[in-house]
Amino acid sequence: EAYEVGRAAEDVAAVLEAPAHVVGASLGACVAIELALCHPAQVRSLTLITPFLEVSPRLASVSEAWMRVAGEASPDTVAAFLAPWLFGERLLGDEKARARTLRGLASSVRRIPAVTLVRPRAGLVAWAGTRGSDPGAHTLPTLLLPARAPPHPPNRRAVPPPLPPLQSPSSL
Repeated sequence: EAYEVGRAAEDVAAVLEAPAHVVGASLGACVAIELALCHPAQVRSLTLITPFLEVSPRLASVSEAWMRVAGEASPDTVAAFLAPWLFGERLLGDEKARARTLRGLASSVRRIPAVTLVRPRAGLVAWAGTRGSDPGAHTLPTLLLPARAPPHPPNRRAVPPPLPPLQSPSSL
């Protein structure tokens, strides 16, 4: 059973007591987009970190691999596997920071059963592609922080029109 992106947005809307500045990364950016489109009065602004509206074959493969590794490997191995996808060159190149980050990530992995990833991934796959043809449905201030490398879109042109007005750090 999928935990749908729309359901996640409804869950967020249910706990908001006042309009909020919403920040979402990756799947969380999808939830933020859905929240802004379905509950614009509850969103003051959006910050979207590595958002996507489509699940590319690469992203589908990466997320499937993450789930398999999480289910079959030790938390330390899962942390080492995820680190290059989650962190940049500077952190990965600093041995002390990298070791500290891997310990923290492994600690988090120990607390989250791999089966937990199945429902959100299914929801993401079901939601992907459903917002690409929407008209510009909101006028919220939106800051876009795109990924530098796959599996997420490499630049803001990869995020289709339902998200005006977008600003990227290079245009600020």
